[in-house]
Amino acid sequence: MSGHQKGSQPKSQSTGTPRELEAPQPLSSWADELSQFLPQEGVEALEPSPAPEPSPQAPVPEPQPQVTTLTPQAVNAPMTTVVEDGREIVRPDVIKAVVELGSLGQLVRIRKAAEREHIKGQQDPRNLDATEDYATIDLIEDDPHTAWATGYFFNRGPNSVYLAINKARPFVELKIGEDQAVDFTKADTRIWYIEYGCDDGETASLKAVGKY
Repeated sequence: MSGHQKGSQPKSQSTGTPRELEAPQPLSSWADELSQFLPQEGVEALEPSPAPEPSPQAPVPEPQPQVTTLTPQAVNAPMTTVVEDGREIVRPDVIKAVVELGSLGQLVRIRKAAEREHIKGQQDPRNLDATEDYATIDLIEDDPHTAWATGYFFNRGPNSVYLAINKARPFVELKIGEDQAVDFTKADTRIWYIEYGCDDGETASLKAVGKY
């Protein structure tokens, strides 16, 4: 049998106490730990740096009108915007209506110009006796009830005659032997009103030929 008895194993030579059984160390206050970050007496606290000023924004350019080609006939028209529900939208129907109105107006002008230039080829010759009492002719109210497109006037004398067309002023003087031709073919208003007369105590024979 061994010489060692049960339970006679040598004890550990360590006499230290486990760390978890040692007396707890006092904990420092959280205020003490934060104190090192606070400004101390005599030390000037740092001021916050000023915020950078916002850079000025570049001016926004104004929108330029857009142009679009509407038809194969190269009709260019500006884009038309319509405000609907607070928004500007492009309305193709509005653009089409504007173009059609412009075309209609052009057609009306062409038709009127063609009507002004149209002459039936009828002549209206007249012998007018001019006196100091000025006389008038209304070609719309009187025969032929149509305005003249052109007119020709010749003063046979023996004195001067004064002539006005469509109530224009001043009167035009035609001396004996003088004549005047007028053409209102392309005018907006043709010859519809004629005035003629002489000075006091004088007379003249005026030859007039109108064409309509």
